[in-house]
Amino acid sequence: MPAMPAGFVDSSWGNDVCPSFTNEAAKLVIWCDYPKPEEREFPEWLRFHVCAIDESADNNLRDLFWADDWQAIVGFVESRMSSDATRVDYASDNEAGADMALGELIRNFHATGGFQFGHNESDLRHGIASRGWYEGLHRNGRYLVLNVQKHRKA
Repeated sequence: MPAMPAGFVDSSWGNDVCPSFTNEAAKLVIWCDYPKPEEREFPEWLRFHVCAIDESADNNLRDLFWADDWQAIVGFVESRMSSDATRVDYASDNEAGADMALGELIRNFHATGGFQFGHNESDLRHGIASRGWYEGLHRNGRYLVLNVQKHRKA
């Protein structure tokens, strides 16, 4: 079993297909299957699997990333945790503005149905990473999210 990234603790359950490790703060779960595909319950699956804990759906898991390469999993998790810590300013037509972590905003959106009208988490993450801002529409009106670090430098 590879060494887990910081913050992940064993959350395996007796009837799970394979061991799992959870980071509650990051809302992520890493599943680690057997190295040999023929020993796995589902041999066609890749060995490692990262899921997000979706609080809006009774803590159901949402698939994020699969790989046989452990370093690819570590890189994905570190990148996700780093971007989730990015400070953003969120403003909306009908809500007071807020300064928060990007991961917190995304979890709020999933919990309240904030991704609507063709907008989604992937587009929000891409806009923040590439342009430093993202504009969208939800049931409360238009909203704007700014990457605080990028816009304070300008």
